[in-house]
Amino acid sequence: METTHRPLTARQKKELEGYVAWSVVAGRAVLFVVAAAIIIKGFQLLHAVIAAALPLVAHPVWWVVPSLVCILLLYVRAARWTGGRRLRARIRDDLAAGNVAAHRIHAVDAIEVPEQEDEGSTFFVRTDDGEIVMFAGQYLSRQKAKGFPWATVEILEAPSSKIFFGLRREGASLDPTVLPEPLSWEETKRLGCLHEDYGIVDLDFEELKKTARL
Repeated sequence: METTHRPLTARQKKELEGYVAWSVVAGRAVLFVVAAAIIIKGFQLLHAVIAAALPLVAHPVWWVVPSLVCILLLYVRAARWTGGRRLRARIRDDLAAGNVAAHRIHAVDAIEVPEQEDEGSTFFVRTDDGEIVMFAGQYLSRQKAKGFPWATVEILEAPSSKIFFGLRREGASLDPTVLPEPLSWEETKRLGCLHEDYGIVDLDFEELKKTARL
């Protein structure tokens, strides 16, 4: 995989700015406050019902503690979903640097795995240096219509935050081996196909390819 850097395009810069815009941050904060209020109210109502039947649990601590625990869990989960402050700091670093990373790979073979539900197909691409690069996500439906996978492709992302900008074609189309069935849920999770747009994976490429002959 060869990596070069070039200036952010106007579209890429605008996308990064959207992640750290005050309106977006404020909107997320409002949603969190609303969710916290719903959690608190729900536990208050539940506690009132239980306390009416069991006076021993009438103390407010019985709804305060569960509410705080759930709100804390929501905060941690929300940070994982959105990346939290650390991600926003890395995005600001990318905006300050003004560059996009272009990872160029040269593919020699490819496997296409049918989609599960509406998640889109998954592709495993073997490069000329022996790496196995996985591509997954609904965005591939559009790329597939353009002939993906390609013999040479650039993966575009922000260097620090790793915000994915998409793929750029630089070669002819490959004819992938198409598997008859989707991957199992366990294999999909192990390979990280649930949340990643692309990634280098540890995979027995030839063994997986053989399943297409069953």
